[in-house]
Parts: sequence; structure tokens; C-alpha cells
Amino acid sequence: MSKNVVRDVLAKLTAKEDLTSEEVYGLIRAIRNDEISDPQIAGFQVALLMKGPSLAEITAIAAAMRDNCVRIDPDVDEELMDTCGTGGGLSTFNISTAVAFVAAAAGIP
Repeated sequence: MSKNVVRDVLAKLTAKEDLTSEEVYGLIRAIRNDEISDPQIAGFQVALLMKGPSLAEITAIAAAMRDNCVRIDPDVDEELMDTCGTGGGLSTFNISTAVAFVAAAAGIP
């Protein structure tokens, strides 16, 4: 993904225009492949939040992240639970940590 494409996406977002699923997939793939810089990623996130993400953009981002994630296949015979949180905010309760303690107490690895 070229810098021009990132610039075009940022221009589109700052003009309050929705991104296509192809644009979203391209950005997520570029992020995964380290093709765009951290400031460009931050610019994308800020511009998207300032515009307000559409349902279609949120759906495309979720699908693109699933398609571009590093999949794991743990070698366990028991049920396995992932309690990863989203980061939350400074004034919020970290429920994922509490869930990890409860799950461990219940014997879930």
C-alpha cells in the first residue's frame, strides 16, 4: 500500500466519507505487513473516530483483522478460554483480569 493510498483514505475520512471494504482490507493488510508507519496508523484511527465509523466499516475492520491475524492451534485436550481485553480506559474496571482469576479457580486452563 503506497503512501498515496493512505493519504487518500485519510482525505476521505476527514471529508466524512465512508471507506469501502476494499480500502479497509488494504489498510489492515498494510498494517499487518508493516507497510505503513505508526503515525499513519494513528492518523487513520483518529480520522475514523472523528468521522464516526459506519457499521459497514466496523464490519470490514473486524473481518479484515480476522483474515489477517496470526492463528494459533494450541495442543490441548481440554477446553481453552482466552480472556484478552481491549485495553479499556484508565477509569474503567479491567474485567478480563477478573475473568482470568475466576476461570482459573474453576479449573479452566
